[in-house]
Amino acid sequence: MLFALLALQIAVTEPPSASAQPPPPTPPEIVCPCPPRVVGAAPEAPLGMVKDAVGLPVLVACGDLSERLAPDRARAEEVAVYACGTPEPVLSLSPLDAAEVHEVPGGLEVFELASWPFGKAEEWIDVPVWKNAVAVFPDLGPRVERTFVFQPPKLSAEEIRAAVVGYASWLRKPDAIENPEAMAGRILAAALSGNAEARHALASWNADTRVDDDLAEIWTDASQLYQAYAAATGKVPVLEEKK
Repeated sequence: MLFALLALQIAVTEPPSASAQPPPPTPPEIVCPCPPRVVGAAPEAPLGMVKDAVGLPVLVACGDLSERLAPDRARAEEVAVYACGTPEPVLSLSPLDAAEVHEVPGGLEVFELASWPFGKAEEWIDVPVWKNAVAVFPDLGPRVERTFVFQPPKLSAEEIRAAVVGYASWLRKPDAIENPEAMAGRILAAALSGNAEARHALASWNADTRVDDDLAEIWTDASQLYQAYAAATGKVPVLEEKK
């Protein structure tokens, strides 16, 4: 009787033998790396990424990160956007252009930035000029829609007059102006406000006086931005440049 009880206890306490089963395989991680910008270098971390409805990555934004503004926003240079699995970018900005990359539902928004003295106390700030909306469509593939989004600064009458007077002073004594690049930016802002004298100055700077290459680039950029704003909005007349 005792032997039977001991056998029953052993049968209850000992677990049944079973062959060891291997753990289930871990599914492979789905990645969409940025291509290395230098041969042999490691891929850089994406500036932003877009996934489809089932969680597969479809777009990745790459570039030289300047600042992470938020988990879904980054400021960078040399920005390019790739459809995952393709070597050629669907959007590639100039290496000289700064940009902001925003992750949005269904795609990426890449804002092309330009620096102008439009901040407080004429501080140079980056302002968005163009927005590139990048998305992937099932039947069409990746597409880019570029939109002009620039908003000019709001100037008071005193600020507009000061810009025009500063330009006149520069024409008389170019070397007396401490920061002619900022002066050109103020003329741009005044012209965008609708001031006719500033608009004439913006159209005729290259005929009124000779400037060095660096300042000529600022004036050219100012003229081109004004023309783009005039064409996109119709709020100001286009420039009629004097040769």
